[in-house]
Amino acid sequence: MKSNKLKLFIIGTLICIQPIAFGQFSAKARNVKIKDMVIANPTNLREAPAAVTDTSVVLVWEKPSEYSNVTGYTIYNDKGQKVGETDKTYYKLQNLQQHNKYKYRVKAHTGDLEESKPSNEVTIKTEKKEKIINVKDYGAVGNGTAKDTVAIQKAIDACKDGETVLLPQGKYLSGALYLHDNMTFYVDKGAQLVPSTDLKDYPWTSARHDIEDIYDPNSPTKGNPAFSSLINAGTMDHNQKPTTHNIKIMGEGTIGDDSNGLTLRSAYDAFGAKNTATHYGGGSLISLKNCDNVYMDGIHIRNGMMWTIVPVYSKDITSYELDINTTVHNGDGFDPNSSSNVYLLKDTFSTGDDCSAIKSGKDEEGRKIGIPSTDIYYRDCTFTAGHGGITLGSEMSGGISDVFGEDCTLMPIDLKTKAVNSGVRVKVSPSRGGYIHNLKVRDSICNKISVITNYDKQKAPTPGVPLPDISQFEFTNVNAPKGNSQYILDLNGSNFGQDISYLSNLKFNDCNFYSARLDSCKDVIFNNCNFDKGITKTNSVNIEEIK
Repeated sequence: MKSNKLKLFIIGTLICIQPIAFGQFSAKARNVKIKDMVIANPTNLREAPAAVTDTSVVLVWEKPSEYSNVTGYTIYNDKGQKVGETDKTYYKLQNLQQHNKYKYRVKAHTGDLEESKPSNEVTIKTEKKEKIINVKDYGAVGNGTAKDTVAIQKAIDACKDGETVLLPQGKYLSGALYLHDNMTFYVDKGAQLVPSTDLKDYPWTSARHDIEDIYDPNSPTKGNPAFSSLINAGTMDHNQKPTTHNIKIMGEGTIGDDSNGLTLRSAYDAFGAKNTATHYGGGSLISLKNCDNVYMDGIHIRNGMMWTIVPVYSKDITSYELDINTTVHNGDGFDPNSSSNVYLLKDTFSTGDDCSAIKSGKDEEGRKIGIPSTDIYYRDCTFTAGHGGITLGSEMSGGISDVFGEDCTLMPIDLKTKAVNSGVRVKVSPSRGGYIHNLKVRDSICNKISVITNYDKQKAPTPGVPLPDISQFEFTNVNAPKGNSQYILDLNGSNFGQDISYLSNLKFNDCNFYSARLDSCKDVIFNNCNFDKGITKTNSVNIEEIK
C-alpha cells in the first residue's frame, strides 16, 4: 500500500511539472526569434561505450551550440534513409543484422521540421552472434529454493569468447558469481537472480567502499576483507589499468530481491556487531573492479547486501534503461568509484540511499591513490526517491571532474519520511582534500541543489590537508516546480575563520527556484534567474545578478 501511495505521489508531481519539461527546448522561453535563427547541427556523434551487440547499438551526440529552436533529432543511415527520431541526445537502433557495418548521421530539426546540416558520420560494426549457454543445461533448477550457484558458475566458466550465459524464466537462488572477459550474462524476461541470505555464500575478497578493504588469501585472518558481491567481475588493484574486458549484463529480468536483500543486509549487520575487531566491507549487487567496456541494458535491479552497482578503477561503461529500485540501508543505486567515461542513459532510480554517488576514495588513502572519477554522463535519467539524485562525494579525495547531466528529472524524496531531498547533491568534508571541478547540468527539472562542504561537521580544518577545491559549476535551464519552500539552492563553502575555501566560479543561467542561500561563495553569476524569495548571501563575494 505504501508503495502505491509513493507511486501516486510521484506521478502527481510529474504531472504538475510537465510543462517545464516540454518547455526546455522552447525558443520563446529563451526570448529568441526562430525565424532569425540558423539551425545548428548536432556534434560528436559516437557509439556509447561498449553499447554494440549483435542486433543493436546505442548512439550518443552533443546538442548544437545553439539549440533553443531545436525540438528533436532524426537519425539517418548512409543511404539517406530515416531510421529513428528522438528529442533526446541518444538513440538505440535495434533489429540490426549481426556482424555487419552500419553508418549513421544525425540532424537536428525544429517544430516545423526544418533540418540542420548533418552531424559527423559514425561507423559501427555489430557483433557476431555466438552460442547461447542455458544454465539449466548445467543443472540449474530455478525454483527459488534450491541454490543454483554451482550450476550457474559452471555455465559461466564454460562460456567462451563472445558467447552468452542465459538465465531463462525462473527464480535462481545464488551466492557470489564470477564473470570473465568477453561474455554476456543475460537474464531473460520472467527470470530473477535472487541473492542467497547466507553470508557464507559470499567469499572474502578485496573491494573498495570508503577505503580499500583488502583480503590477503595468504593471511586470511589479517586485514579488513569484504564480502563478495552477487555478481563479480575483475580483480581490484589500483596500480593496474583495467584487466577484465568486454562484459555485458542484459535482459528484461531481475537481479536482486526486495526481501532477500533486506535479510542479507541484516545478516551483514549482525556479523559486524559480533566481530568488532576490524571492519568488514559489505558486498554489492554488481561489482566491477578494474574492468573496461561494460554494457548493462534493461535489467531490473533490486536489493542486495548494500551498494548496488559499483565500478571501481574501471572505464568505458554504459548503463541503458536500468530500473534501479532499492530500499536497503546504504542501497546506493550506481556509484562510479575512481572510474571514467561512464554513461547512464534513461535509467530510473528509487533508492534507499543516494541514487548515484560519484566517489574517488576517502581522506589520506584516497589522495595517495589519486585516481579521479571523470567524464560521467547522465542523460534522460529519472530520480524519484533517494537521499540525493546526482551525488558527488562524500568520498572524493582522489578528485571528481567533468560530470554532465541533461534532460533529467531530479526529484528525489526520502522513501521513509517523504521529505524533499536534493536532485543534485555535493557533499565533502575538510578532511577529504581533493577537488570537484566542472559539474554541468542543463535542461532538467530539479527540486533542490545542495552543496555541503563540512559533511562530517568538523570544528576545524584537518592539519596538513588543504580544504577541498569545489569550483566550476554551471547550471542552465534547471528549474524547480513552483510553490514549495523546500525547492532551493543551498550552497555552502568551508569557512573556519582564517581558513576559507570558497565555492567558486558558479554560473546559473535561466534557472528558477523558490530561494537561494549562499554561504562562503565567490564569483557567482545568476543570469536571467528567478527566486521567489530572493537570494540570501553570507560571507560571499562577487555575486552578480544579470536580468
